[in-house]
Amino acid sequence: MTLTIKPILIGKEKYFTVHQMAAIINKSEQLVYSLTKKGNAIRRMKSIKLVDRVLIPCIELTEFPFTYAGAKPQDNIYHYNKEGKIIE
Repeated sequence: MTLTIKPILIGKEKYFTVHQMAAIINKSEQLVYSLTKKGNAIRRMKSIKLVDRVLIPCIELTEFPFTYAGAKPQDNIYHYNKEGKIIE
């Protein structure tokens, strides 16, 4: 069964909710919130707050540098492709 997640269109930009982003990358919503507020060792995940929702630009799915745990996070970076699969 394939789950289709449709982003929210605001103007010309597309955004995912925290729930959608968490589902795509198979991580918890709490981790996604943490990445938008505190970031990881590399940078914070870009986001906007619209009323009471945190929205993440769709480009962050492929551009955000996720990191594996370890002593040198800059050496443990990975990204996701548009389908939510890890690429290294």
